Amino acid sequence: MVTEAIFKDLFDIVIDNGGLSESDARIYFRQLLMGLACMHARGIAHRDIKLENCRVTGADNRCLKISSFELATYQRISDDTIGTGKYVAPEVLQEHQYDACIADIWSAGVSLFCMTECRFPFTAAGPYGVDRPDRRLYEHLTTKRFTLKPGRSAEYEAFLNRLLCVNVRERPTANEALLDPWILAGPQQPELLPDPVPVPEPQPEDDGATVQRPENIMDPEPQVQSEYDGQRLLFKGKAHLVPLATQWSRQ
Repeated sequence: MVTEAIFKDLFDIVIDNGGLSESDARIYFRQLLMGLACMHARGIAHRDIKLENCRVTGADNRCLKISSFELATYQRISDDTIGTGKYVAPEVLQEHQYDACIADIWSAGVSLFCMTECRFPFTAAGPYGVDRPDRRLYEHLTTKRFTLKPGRSAEYEAFLNRLLCVNVRERPTANEALLDPWILAGPQQPELLPDPVPVPEPQPEDDGATVQRPENIMDPEPQVQSEYDGQRLLFKGKAHLVPLATQWSRQ
């Protein structure tokens, strides 16, 4: 198989610009939602949406393409505890069945937050790996609130609250998110694809049932020497912002 070689991802764009404006983030995020809508309409859940898996191409690096489908599945109802720690949806950690397409929307919401804020919305989520579900991580994701930089629009904050809604019944689908007022404020409105065929509500597992989960799905946090220049950490040749005394690095 021969595929297109793309050497830059959205994480690079965010770092190179010290974070994106709402208007620039909207350009990329609309494309991400359109890609998810296309995948979900075909019954595919990505299960590892993050900035590093959003490749960018084109003369002005404005074309976004979703990559890295190693964890993707055709099973919309999943029970795997899988993904990347700081992007994973809380329901993935509950050790019962969940809608993998709706979990993708949470991960997309975390990605959008990172685009503008240059940090993760729930910074304490970092130390806990998804391959070893930790009650502390679930409780943190379901009880903590994120904060935005001053000057962010009320529409943007409301949109993030929808995407990062713990209640999966209230979290939008990709098509519903594309109709949000914050998305519609930009030019070039997208065409919507049919929503996925409705599926039954996830049912609790029988007592004694064993859920098999993959091991070693999380790479350990890199341990390398870093130099602080007053504003950024030089980390493996890349500049990483250091907000709230917490290093923000590739996941």
